[in-house]
Amino acid sequence: LENVTQPSESILLVSDVRLYKNDYGKAKIDFTWSGLRYPMRGVSLTDQDFYDILDDEEVCYKYAIIVISIPKDADWTHPETGERRAYKFVSKVFGSDK
Repeated sequence: LENVTQPSESILLVSDVRLYKNDYGKAKIDFTWSGLRYPMRGVSLTDQDFYDILDDEEVCYKYAIIVISIPKDADWTHPETGERRAYKFVSKVFGSDK
């Protein structure tokens, strides 16, 4: 376990997927994985294939395979609370309704 110190990427099969832009114009994704709903105020979405589409409408899938990145350590500090947080994001979405 000592050798696992770098940021990691995971490939997950998720369901009830919603891609959208929040009130600040940032691309976000909500999904269900392993029985839990992950809105978390919207996980950041960096899959550029969806940026133009999300300007006009949200995208929903029954299922999707997503690539998600989890950083090793906190990489930003909340400006109001001073709380150190890690920036999680979904870099690729392969959606399906089947």
